[in-house]
Amino acid sequence: MSSEIYNVIREMLWVDWDPIGLNSNPKLADEYDLYVERLSQLVMSSSGKLAYIDYLRDIETSMGVCSMNDKLYTLGAKLEDLERRHNEN
Repeated sequence: MSSEIYNVIREMLWVDWDPIGLNSNPKLADEYDLYVERLSQLVMSSSGKLAYIDYLRDIETSMGVCSMNDKLYTLGAKLEDLERRHNEN
């Protein structure tokens, strides 16, 4: 797995997603690392925006939270852009 993709996705989850509102506490910055590897695999296999959104929504459901759809679609688009950049290389 590309460490660049891993780090970009890790940052996206912490800054753009953060479904349980932890990113004000830097000590908890690894809270979403558990999901980065799978998202990296999805990005590298060109799974597409809907696959990213579905994966994140499933995680939220398991946490008992629900982000606004706009937030998920925005993050899905960012992941799709990362996918596009990965495929250009």
